Amino acid sequence: MLASMRNRWFTPPYAAVILMLGMSCPAVAQDNRTQPSARQQLQQVHAPQSIDQELARLTKDLELTPEQQQQVRVLLQQHHDKIQALLDNNPKATRQDLAPQIHAISDETHRKIHALLTDHQKELERAMQHREHNGEENRRPASPATATSRDLSSSNLHETAGDYVSPLESGPRGEAPKMQVQLLNPGEPTKQYAVIFYQGDEAFSGLLEFAQKHKVTSAHFTAIGALSGATLGWFDPQRKMYKKIPIDGQHEVIGMSGDIALYQGKPVVHAHMMVGSPDGTTRAGHVLAAYVSPTLEVMVSVDPIAMHKRFDPATDLTLIDPALK
Repeated sequence: MLASMRNRWFTPPYAAVILMLGMSCPAVAQDNRTQPSARQQLQQVHAPQSIDQELARLTKDLELTPEQQQQVRVLLQQHHDKIQALLDNNPKATRQDLAPQIHAISDETHRKIHALLTDHQKELERAMQHREHNGEENRRPASPATATSRDLSSSNLHETAGDYVSPLESGPRGEAPKMQVQLLNPGEPTKQYAVIFYQGDEAFSGLLEFAQKHKVTSAHFTAIGALSGATLGWFDPQRKMYKKIPIDGQHEVIGMSGDIALYQGKPVVHAHMMVGSPDGTTRAGHVLAAYVSPTLEVMVSVDPIAMHKRFDPATDLTLIDPALK
């Protein structure tokens, strides 16, 4: 959860703006109308009551106390003001220009809200993450602000926003507090680690935490285990987005493989997974979230030579480029 608020449980109207900027708009494509700027979209989507609506949702789902509600309201207002100032100061900025800055503002807000929560509320927070990854939050009745954002492009925008996630929004957003790490070959240039996850850990987020703590610049890994639920993805090259594949209930992890490389100096985890259901059928895809039950055993090889990624505007993905040093 500390890793990102991208596609997060805190989803005010300005987060929806970035999501809309990342999607193609059939209605606009058909009649060649000019798309509104990010600032114009914010003004159309944002309603004065939106902060109250978000606070009410968080109060219900996280059982906020009256004192916490006052503190969270201040943080939500500050978040809105910072996003508004960013868009006012960059009226012609592209989606790619705005997204990293909005993510950074949202990450800061999330960390401050997370710090206010009790241990029990953090458990509720993790449950919210799990529901959102599987699309349950998006099946709630739409608020007026959400309904407005849906009408800006087409009648199917709300469904698209729930079923798809852009690469920029697809990073880890959970926690793995029970993760344990063991170095298996001390002194060797290529380090071998056992990274073990336990009940309730979100493994995708845990692997990023591992990479950050151990200063990993290049690695590859495999894993087996079991999950209580997951969200996988299929990349749609036309939308430049991942279509979510919800995995509900207990499943065996037949295999997970992936790599770790640097993008803009920070480690990025890329993983694919195949899971088996009780009847023996399988599903697979790009890992967006993986909730462990009871364990996931990841064997990581950390290489001495760094790998670097570059942004590919043709796909909106970050791709490993061996030419980069």
